[in-house]
Amino acid sequence: MKEEKEREEIKFNFSKNTGENISIYTGIVVHNVLEEVDFTNISLKQLNTLIKKQEKIIPELIKNVVMENSRKILRKFINSPLHKELKESNIIFRELPFTLYENEKYIEGRIDIIYEKDGKIIVMDYKTNRYETEEEKQKVIKAYEKQKEYYLKAVKKIFPEKNIEFKLGLLWKGEVV
Repeated sequence: MKEEKEREEIKFNFSKNTGENISIYTGIVVHNVLEEVDFTNISLKQLNTLIKKQEKIIPELIKNVVMENSRKILRKFINSPLHKELKESNIIFRELPFTLYENEKYIEGRIDIIYEKDGKIIVMDYKTNRYETEEEKQKVIKAYEKQKEYYLKAVKKIFPEKNIEFKLGLLWKGEVV
């Protein structure tokens, strides 16, 4: 569990903007929890335990807000179409790192989750972006078009003969798009 211990001790200072840091740390906590959780056997108690494990990586100044935001997002997740999608799928990879070489540049990334459902390979990236309107939701979706392109190229190298789709797991409302 050396890796887990190291993760707990690392603190990041991404921005001088508190709101931005709250968003960044909320995303980190939620992603870390979803990396560990068993989608077929999930409970609020389990989620709260996993969230609590992340507490040490969050700066004291924003800890309470980040923890509460993470709880809200993950509570919504339990009864969401997103959770149902993952629960009914065969999980192949979580947090899969990749490197592509394109146009004399290396592109590196980490895919949140890859699963199989209905004979298709699904590449999904979780997003904790807040949105209220359909217009705001479409902006979130559009912002990740380039990421989608690279993720699909990377996974096509692993599964060249499979039908591959990309989806976003919009955790703010538990939607799959």
